Amino acid sequence: MRLKKEYVLREMGETRILINEGEQIRLTRVLPLNETAAFLWKVAEGKEFTEEWLADQLVREYDVAYETALADVRELVQDWKARHLLAE
Repeated sequence: MRLKKEYVLREMGETRILINEGEQIRLTRVLPLNETAAFLWKVAEGKEFTEEWLADQLVREYDVAYETALADVRELVQDWKARHLLAE
């Protein structure tokens, strides 16, 4: 799977948001991300990836067990799919 190219991560201080640059910016289309989701977005941007690969990235960056990372990634990927942020 891949991230849709038209969504761009922007950071403003401690706030991280996704903006669809293909549309006129509307605040209803701005999606906030927590630190972990923003980290995963950055490492996945422009790449083909799997849930397992994303979990590996979390394990390397944070002190977390692989099983926990994979469960969290699966939940995040489901959210991204529901929001149509992925191009499969």
